[in-house]
Amino acid sequence: MDKMKGGSNKSDNSDATGLVCKEVILWIEERLARKEDITMPEYCHKFGLTNEEDAHSTFSSLLSLSILPKATRTVLSERYERWRRNEGEEFWTSRAADYKINVSTNETIGDLVERGRFFTKKRL
Repeated sequence: MDKMKGGSNKSDNSDATGLVCKEVILWIEERLARKEDITMPEYCHKFGLTNEEDAHSTFSSLLSLSILPKATRTVLSERYERWRRNEGEEFWTSRAADYKINVSTNETIGDLVERGRFFTKKRL
């Protein structure tokens, strides 16, 4: 089975759980400064996460960071849980399908390039 990219980026600048790196913290701070929402789909798209378990783990850690005001943490956590119950399954199914399509496409491209090299050498 293909190993999907997960949220394993770690840094000395991470929170106590070691799951949220400096780049993620900067992203949160920028979104807060612009008064933009912080959602799981945006988080996954921004950081290229395709592994549901890793994404949920790191996103939950993100929502508990002290850089988020308590009221903001509460609102974001409630929205996240609502999203997870209502839209999460569809999002992850689509995300997994997209990942598999990308992997298959890249493998096909690699095979075509190899075959092209073989036939080019054979003709020379």
